[in-house]
Amino acid sequence: MMETKPTETDATKVQQRATKHVQTATTKKHALTRTEVFNVLQECFSPETTTQCKILGFRLAGLAPSCITTEVWQLILDAAVKELAGAAAQGTALVLLHSIPVFDVLPLTLTLGFLQQQDLEPLKKIQAIFSHESVDVRCVALATFCRVSINCTKVLFARGLTRFPFESNEARIVAQQDVTSILTDIWKLTLQAAEVESPEVAAVAFASLSHLFSRSHAIRSLSSHHPRQESGLDELVAWIFPQAFPRFDVLKANAQTLPTESHLHAMKWLSMVAYMMMQKSGACTPGIAIAMMELDAVALEDQDAKTTVKVRADLVAADMVESWCLPAYVNASLTQAFSICEAIAIVMQHPLQHYNQWKWSSVLITRLTAIIHSSTMARQRQDVIRIQLLLLDATNTFDFANVVGSTIDSIAALDNVTTRVGLMYDLCQAMLVRVCRKRQFPLLQSICTSSCFHGLPLGQAKGKTNAAYETFRSLVEALLFCTHANVPHARLVVLQQFVAVLANKSTTDLRNATLVLFTALLTQLCQDSCAAPPVLDFLHNVVLPLAPKVPSANVRVQLYWLGLKFVSSTQLPIMSWVETELLGLLSSKDGSGRPSTTYDDGILGGGTKNVRTVDAHLIPRFNALLLCLRWLLAKDGSLKQRAVQVLAHVRTQNNFHRFVSDTAVETIEEITGMARRERFGFSSAFVLPGLFSPASLFPSRSMDMPQQAPVKWKEEVETVVSGSCDPLCLKISYREPDDHPEEIALCVTCCNVTNVPWSDFSIGVGVKGAVKLVDTSNNMHIRATGEVKPHGMFKSEKLFRFLRFSRAEFLFRLVVEPSSRTSSRPR
Repeated sequence: MMETKPTETDATKVQQRATKHVQTATTKKHALTRTEVFNVLQECFSPETTTQCKILGFRLAGLAPSCITTEVWQLILDAAVKELAGAAAQGTALVLLHSIPVFDVLPLTLTLGFLQQQDLEPLKKIQAIFSHESVDVRCVALATFCRVSINCTKVLFARGLTRFPFESNEARIVAQQDVTSILTDIWKLTLQAAEVESPEVAAVAFASLSHLFSRSHAIRSLSSHHPRQESGLDELVAWIFPQAFPRFDVLKANAQTLPTESHLHAMKWLSMVAYMMMQKSGACTPGIAIAMMELDAVALEDQDAKTTVKVRADLVAADMVESWCLPAYVNASLTQAFSICEAIAIVMQHPLQHYNQWKWSSVLITRLTAIIHSSTMARQRQDVIRIQLLLLDATNTFDFANVVGSTIDSIAALDNVTTRVGLMYDLCQAMLVRVCRKRQFPLLQSICTSSCFHGLPLGQAKGKTNAAYETFRSLVEALLFCTHANVPHARLVVLQQFVAVLANKSTTDLRNATLVLFTALLTQLCQDSCAAPPVLDFLHNVVLPLAPKVPSANVRVQLYWLGLKFVSSTQLPIMSWVETELLGLLSSKDGSGRPSTTYDDGILGGGTKNVRTVDAHLIPRFNALLLCLRWLLAKDGSLKQRAVQVLAHVRTQNNFHRFVSDTAVETIEEITGMARRERFGFSSAFVLPGLFSPASLFPSRSMDMPQQAPVKWKEEVETVVSGSCDPLCLKISYREPDDHPEEIALCVTCCNVTNVPWSDFSIGVGVKGAVKLVDTSNNMHIRATGEVKPHGMFKSEKLFRFLRFSRAEFLFRLVVEPSSRTSSRPR
């Protein structure tokens, strides 16, 4: 009795000290010293200690106080490995539940060293812990060692074993192979647990597999972020995927038996597997390509009796979504519905599911608006918004405007300015791509008149108006850098809807910024559209009459220049406008920039009696006005005397400004012929490029864009398929859009090379190869409306979808009806 009493007293003291250290480390991680932690852990991990002391020791180690050194970590690792070795003993479950999570915080060098020691048999210890009788221990072990294997794989592929001393390079290679084998065996056990284990363990296995596959390059590339490639994890996924996809049906059947809350990770992982199955098949053209894969037909223990069956990967994925994911999405809570939506979105992004996107997106959109406004989804709000952007192109026209409006409101509610601006630009870009490709310009017009832009013409930086300005800025940015062939029409629609910003006379900073964006978009439209008639009509009849009423002098000068360059009408009093701007050069308060830092504003002394403050764009605006004056004189030489008088007044009013005064004198001498006349060859539509050009407004976006705008359509040389004596000549070419590489537009041009008109004929198009007509007409015949004049021609296009890496042959048959003026038999 006298020998056991001190032992019990010491155990109690150790337990009290360990409890105190655990409480201290929980609240203050840096409050403990190395000596205190080392002594307590030594006593907790001694062979004579109690179970409760061991648990406290592993809890303290799991908190990872900052004072722990490599020597202390080695002590913790030895104790954890010892517990793994005794996992088969009775009553070890409580200690294992606290010792296994220690591997999450151990330094990876020590963990890799443990995996290299073959005498410790690390794989057998891990296999034993995975088959422990306690379900809780198996769940903790599965989750912990899967995370450890991911971290070890990354270090291993980053040449992490170079830190260990080896006798030779061959020994290092052998050690790396052994460690890699152990890591892959861990995931093999995880895959088996997902298939045959109890529901609790299977749920953890599916969660671990989902986490691993989500970090692979194939899945990361689906997001809008730049994917970060992790070669080690890609190798791991490449090893697991061939083991998993043949058992797809069995894994899905086991996942469907799990509780509802455990379905989420299983759905997401199986969606990733289904996506990679479609990728592995090599098929990417819906309706034409057939994605065949071999899956296990039955789940039998006898591997020799196992049979396989060929299935279409796209149908397997679509069946999983429609029979399992969509019903669960409709009945799940908002938090669960978002995870299910992420799983469906992964499958939707494959090209083989192009036609299913229209069916699924309408179901997903119905709840996304509620999900994004849910208080429980505050942290995942950005991810929900990105899902909405993904579904935007597949949303039906009826719901499109509502989805865009709700998404804009959701983005405006974000606190981070950088994230808010980036997501708003992504939204506008996705909206424009859909509108331009489908030519749904009335839809764009309705969005511009929605409540999202209310208050924009007023330009007051508060509340809804400020959000409207940010949305308008992102819309203009997307329009300026969009390269679709139909983007000029979209720009004109937006300008027509927001032309009211020119009529308002408020002078706030936000109002001036809105004017600059509007003018920049108008200038880019005029420059890119090559003076199209609708643009000229809008500029002449709507914009220029409002130009003199604009409060910003820089905007007025830019609009005058557009009128001079693109409008040929002489009814506009542009000379009077230019004269007014020159005479009021220093009196205008533009507000679009700060005064020049080199201008004498009196700060350095000398008094402030005659100090004059000018805006930062005075000199560029003055040069622009002189350019307008030269352009007017080039059109009408009778304005020479008036121009000289105006410049003389400008020189007199601005005699204190040396640059303005000297430039006015030089221009007078040039006009009167006293100086050499400079060659006039200014062709850009941006007369103030430092203020209105896209590169100055959005420099970061301009740096990402190529210096030369990419060609949107690649058109091949025309091929003549008719003979030299045929009365009707056919020229065939095709155009390939960059945004849909599997689609081509076949261009058929028919020219009447005779002296008589032709009518009542048709052109039949035949196809040999993996090609599908996706034209709205759904007709392979081309007919001219009316008659083709002598030496006249008409042009028609048919849209086809190709199978990638395939060849096709087109045949053309010209059929002339008997009622035609020239009798001919069909060819």
